[in-house]
Amino acid sequence: MTSDHCCYCDVAPLDGAEVDHFRPKSRPEFYDLVCDWDNLLVSCGPCNNGKGEDWDPRLLRPDEPGFAFARYFVVDFETGAISPNNAATEADQQRAQVTIDTLKLYRPAAKKLRKVMWNVLRRADAGERPLLACRFLADYF
Repeated sequence: MTSDHCCYCDVAPLDGAEVDHFRPKSRPEFYDLVCDWDNLLVSCGPCNNGKGEDWDPRLLRPDEPGFAFARYFVVDFETGAISPNNAATEADQQRAQVTIDTLKLYRPAAKKLRKVMWNVLRRADAGERPLLACRFLADYF
């Protein structure tokens, strides 16, 4: 369903994919969603572990209608850092920041992957670009 990508950070290939309960199964208000298909998302271990049992209603769901990476986030490809898109509405910027913080998308390995993939893709000829380890990068080409 995710083409072997983490639904949150988009890293691929997923080695040891995990099932994340978007609304945490350990919280009493979400007990009835423990096996609800719409509450289960495929993620990488670092995103799933980073999120843990945290929950905020502003957390972005990558499969929600209208979700587009560039709507919420920008990437500094020199450092690999991700931040809320300053051109987004204030509410969208808050949702982006909650998502970055909750999933710990600032972790060093995630930053390194974004930076490395950017450098690989920008050096490749248009017809010879490798499969994207981070699909959102396609928006930049």
